[in-house]
Amino acid sequence: MKFKFFIMSLLLSSSLLIGCGSTKINSVPLSDTVSSSSENSTSTSSTNNTQKSFYAPEGFLSQTWDTDFNITKCYITNKVIGSNRFYIDENHILWGCGRNESGQLGINHPEDTNNTETYYTDYKKIAENVVHVDCSVNGYFLIYLTENGDLYGVGDNLDGILLNNIDAQNDPVDIPIGQNIQYTPKLLMTDVSYASAGMYSIAVLKNNGDAYWWGRTYGIHQIDIAEEPMVYNTPHLMLSNVKYVSCGDWTAAAITNDNELYTWGSNFWGQCGIPTEDEYVKEATKVSDNVLMVWSETMQLNSVVDYWEPYWAMTYKYTYDNLFILKTDNNMYACGKNMGNETHSIQVV
Repeated sequence: MKFKFFIMSLLLSSSLLIGCGSTKINSVPLSDTVSSSSENSTSTSSTNNTQKSFYAPEGFLSQTWDTDFNITKCYITNKVIGSNRFYIDENHILWGCGRNESGQLGINHPEDTNNTETYYTDYKKIAENVVHVDCSVNGYFLIYLTENGDLYGVGDNLDGILLNNIDAQNDPVDIPIGQNIQYTPKLLMTDVSYASAGMYSIAVLKNNGDAYWWGRTYGIHQIDIAEEPMVYNTPHLMLSNVKYVSCGDWTAAAITNDNELYTWGSNFWGQCGIPTEDEYVKEATKVSDNVLMVWSETMQLNSVVDYWEPYWAMTYKYTYDNLFILKTDNNMYACGKNMGNETHSIQVV
């Protein structure tokens, strides 16, 4: 496993981020050189001979972040995944198209359950007064935030992610895909300022600065691992005094009002930035200071395209088993797969 943060530099002539040197958190970065560069791909050589390139969406380099953090800059109004597109129009109406096999379009069509052959090419109206939307990359569920701070969810109640009441003899952890569908939007929380969806999890930031997380995170790509998965069936308070949360498919993060970075979730590739042999970091753990922004596994918020087609490569083009941060020194750093100097052996089944 590889843990240490890598300093990143920005290639201004393209939409790439380039790993340029190995460094410990908060230390002076080691010098390094770019070994090759082109419009479509860039490789770099580091002190441990690691080569790593990252694609970032067009316009990423023009974004500005500072300590006077404005959460509305993080609102997602266009989300495209392999099974759906969701977008919020100028009138704050949320629309969706694509598949509805998990009830993720918010239309009450139980006959669509587990049906991956039916596609809704015409956009369906899901909700009004919406300012932010996110969803599971697999289309399992959709969440959205209204103007008055209400967080709603719709779709598959996998592992109890949508907080549905489950019979006492039916453990929420064991709910199979497609067995407990919420067909219409359900209120999950109030007084919310932001929310972020993982593949099987949700991170929520309340107006008072409390950060909650619930759901499940597995080892990367469903690899058979020794530890039990990290599971919270109801909202679990991870941290207070928070101004931003980010939830990737496997790893989540939060930035406090003091610009401290905390992480939790799967640390299979060291993407929590914590040198531990444990597969999961089950409570929020501080890993860095002076952090302006964090991205879990992808350096995008809004999707780069404004259309949908059943094409999974589009979903994963900008996705990595890494955590990315921007610090007050205006450098970007990353940790996770193929980064840093510390390794250990794993068995992939």
